[in-house]
Amino acid sequence: DGIRDIGVTGVQTCLFRSVSISSNGQFIVALTNQGNVLASSDGGKTWSKVSAPALSSGAYTDISVTSQGVASLTSVQVTSRGLSSGSIVQLKYANGSWSSTSTTASRLPWLALATSADGTRMLAATNPVVSSVVIGGKAFTSPLAPSAVYLATIDGSGNQVWSNISAGLKLETDNRTLAQAQFSSVAMDPTGRSEEHTSELQSRQYLVCRLLLEKK
Repeated sequence: DGIRDIGVTGVQTCLFRSVSISSNGQFIVALTNQGNVLASSDGGKTWSKVSAPALSSGAYTDISVTSQGVASLTSVQVTSRGLSSGSIVQLKYANGSWSSTSTTASRLPWLALATSADGTRMLAATNPVVSSVVIGGKAFTSPLAPSAVYLATIDGSGNQVWSNISAGLKLETDNRTLAQAQFSSVAMDPTGRSEEHTSELQSRQYLVCRLLLEKK
């Protein structure tokens, strides 16, 4: 009871990859497996399809929204050289509509992210960076960089300062590092504290690590 379909023009039956709701309950965003972004600015009463920048390859992987109506999207892409990369796109709600405001390009394949309620902090996790080549019809993959967790502080003008906070971070189960872990999600409470959830490739066991970030 109480569950109803989200009616959005141009979007039919779909599978959802990620959803997020702002701490004040006003903004709700959803990312589908097809790469569609659905958004509500009135607590879910009405919905619209939001245009996110098209990706030449790969897909959007996660979405998060703040109480200021800023939605952030992560992506994983593959370059022409076979390198895994990605970007973080921000969409902002203003004057009754959503529009793209910035794109943070990088060579990192972003898999998961979370934002603080006031939008001044962003937490994002990456997959291992790999290079793939085909030689004699056989594919070879080599690691270039390990998995990592990054934290960004964002000022009033939207400027982002990123730092790698995963140094020394260990898995709770057996004290291994996160070098080859694949993140399924990250979470940040309204005050800016965080929790990262990881799962290892080809493993049914979900491993959890927790990192307390003191907000200054």
